[in-house]
Amino acid sequence: MQFDELIKKFKFVSNRKSGSVKLDRYVHLIPYVSYASRCSQLNTQNAMIEIIDSNRFGKLSKNDLTDFEAKLSISLPSDYRDFLIENNGGCPKPSTNKIPETDVQCIYGIHEGDYWANLIEHIDMFKERIPSNTIPIANDSGGNLFLLSLRQDSKGEVWFWDHEEEAEESGHEYFENITKAADSFNNFIDNLYEWIDPNEDITEKILRTNDIENLKTLISSGFNIDSKDEYNRSMIEKASIKNRFEIVRLLVDNGAKLNDSLKYAEQNHREFPTYGYEVLIDYLKSIDNKPKWKFWKK
Repeated sequence: MQFDELIKKFKFVSNRKSGSVKLDRYVHLIPYVSYASRCSQLNTQNAMIEIIDSNRFGKLSKNDLTDFEAKLSISLPSDYRDFLIENNGGCPKPSTNKIPETDVQCIYGIHEGDYWANLIEHIDMFKERIPSNTIPIANDSGGNLFLLSLRQDSKGEVWFWDHEEEAEESGHEYFENITKAADSFNNFIDNLYEWIDPNEDITEKILRTNDIENLKTLISSGFNIDSKDEYNRSMIEKASIKNRFEIVRLLVDNGAKLNDSLKYAEQNHREFPTYGYEVLIDYLKSIDNKPKWKFWKK
């Protein structure tokens, strides 16, 4: 599935459970999610790759990782071991995979935190559905997986596993839904890039790049700051989802209606508590709680 098709599908999905991610929790979040959280820069060839929410559920010690390998009777490639020790899961930025063209929503870690980010949970969940001697290490936002091969003839390779084409029974020796994504885990990470919607309009570009000066020019040209997009969201609502505080403040200064901005910011803060929404939420509350004077005709 091409990435633009995946985004359209993801935005319209409702009350659907995928194999690994409960999508309905994230429909309003993922297309605009802010990356203003703590992050770790990966020691790979691509110095621009960051891992958002690195170690969110705790650091992983070398001893714990060794115990994990011993329990499963496996030996992980050194680059993937290094990633787990350094980050123990997280969300890569940028996040678009080249082959096939899709996003990498979450890389799992070894911890006792939420199931959607838990490597052990996913190994157990998919052990009968994926090829033998592979482990699921990440997913895209359509519920498909990225597998790490531990097979003798392909150890260290990363494969894309399409859940819509999976085997009807055991997937242990089924490869019809498999696409090779990378020769190694580091190569998988290095190849990620930022996907930009080819139909992106000026407001979406401003939000993506946090371009205050361009927004000022747009407002000066007579742009209707309260106009809604096809999903019935105004620019200030989308800026609140994306945690663009300066854009929100500029829009407020120019008379923008808040609509559901506070609700969206609070929803994202609950789902992503480390992403730094507190300042924006406090500001929106201060605006929302200002006295609304009414003048009555006599």
